[in-house]
Amino acid sequence: MKKLLSIALLASFQMVSFGQNSLRVWDFEDPCPDPNDAFHLNCIPYAQSASGTPDTRSNYIGVAPVFGSSKYAHMYARYCPNDPIKYHSEGILLNYAFTAGRIYRINYLIRSEGQVSPETKLVLVNNMPNAGGYENVPQCEGTLDALPDIPANSQVIKTHNEGEISQFLWMQQTFSFTSTGNFNQLWFRPQGADPDAILPGIYLDIVSVRDNCAWQDNATVCRYPEIPGTAFVHLSAGSVQWQLVSALNCSDGIQISNFGSLVPINWQQGNNSFTLPLNSGCYILIGTAISGSCDGQTYAFWINTRADAVPVCNDRCENWTLQMSNPPCDEPYFWVSLNDNGLEWFPETTFSFSVDGVVRQTGSYTEFDYIHPSLGWHELCVTVNQPECPPIRKCKTFYVECELGGGFAGDQTQSRGKKETTEKTDLRISNPSSGTIWFSGPVESGTAYLYSMLGGLIKSFTLDGADRLDVSDVATGQYLLNIRRPGDSISKLVLINHSN
Repeated sequence: MKKLLSIALLASFQMVSFGQNSLRVWDFEDPCPDPNDAFHLNCIPYAQSASGTPDTRSNYIGVAPVFGSSKYAHMYARYCPNDPIKYHSEGILLNYAFTAGRIYRINYLIRSEGQVSPETKLVLVNNMPNAGGYENVPQCEGTLDALPDIPANSQVIKTHNEGEISQFLWMQQTFSFTSTGNFNQLWFRPQGADPDAILPGIYLDIVSVRDNCAWQDNATVCRYPEIPGTAFVHLSAGSVQWQLVSALNCSDGIQISNFGSLVPINWQQGNNSFTLPLNSGCYILIGTAISGSCDGQTYAFWINTRADAVPVCNDRCENWTLQMSNPPCDEPYFWVSLNDNGLEWFPETTFSFSVDGVVRQTGSYTEFDYIHPSLGWHELCVTVNQPECPPIRKCKTFYVECELGGGFAGDQTQSRGKKETTEKTDLRISNPSSGTIWFSGPVESGTAYLYSMLGGLIKSFTLDGADRLDVSDVATGQYLLNIRRPGDSISKLVLINHSN
């Protein structure tokens, strides 16, 4: 719970030392002359190889980098039950000084590939060598990729059991733990168990470790272009009492002599963020931990609201796109999607679509059909309300060149003629499809159009009693299918997957 500190506590800051930042992040973006052996070659700062040749080549089929990244780390794990060395794996060591009795927080993104993931442990160890490297030998006969045993003086802080890691999406992992001893390395240790698996891989990105007491809450300042004139200060959750004071001089930084007057905090949803006017000066945010092993630790953060010093927010509140597919004239189709395919909307998220300033649809649906628009320019806007986020509104302006009458999809009041045409949209479509899109029955006449998600026409079909569409020459992906019959037009998102 966030509360203002007393003025008496403010005066006591002269005797308190502020917490230091012990955060270390590995994003694996560092260049390397041979990314296939990046860790053993010491291309990644504060990292090395425990065995084999863990890499950052980042071009594995079907594994796209996390949004905002261009590289990731990869390790394989092979099980050879009939050989003297049964476990062959690549392992990654991340260097960090862990102190006995202290609480640490770790974040990372992890995923597997299209087969059962191997067991993967996170282990705290000391002084393991930079081992591994290339060797030209048949599989299961190498020695440089032999999986080392876990040392006696170690601590397993996390175990991903076999098959637990997602094969298709990046999983974000966050947890805290207490170090039982003094260690200087974090070991990501996959171990294969399936002799039929062909090099099952583990992929890793954006690993961070911090001492909870050294940096209890991280304050970030950013702005949303859709909310002009406002700076947002975002805080991670924690039991901290907060106080905000104005800075007397923006050039003097965090020091007692620069403390000005107390400023009321304008908390937003969830009390994990607050707002300040852009170009309103500089501030010092002060917090004191009020529970747990960090009780009494004091922290301070510098905030500068100068517009050119406040970056645009790059978080899930902002990181989505309003998209439009525009089949000719009569049915522009809109949808909202997160820019990172590995993430999903929170269940509590709502979407409010409006056309020319009039709200037409509100609820959990991310899609909106504007059926039979009128001639001329129109503006469609959507406001997305996500938990722990301000409402963000984005718009598209489009022009309709021909007019076919009618109202909006989802209108509560429709003309009799509109109701009669919608009764024809009972056609069901197979989804997902492989080489053929099947209809629930033959379509006597009409035309079908297959569009890309960017609105480009991929293929058209003449419907004359057809009950299927041949899409064997269309690449795997998501498309918009628009079917036009006399007096009727429907659009459906379809997934074509040739692996089925």
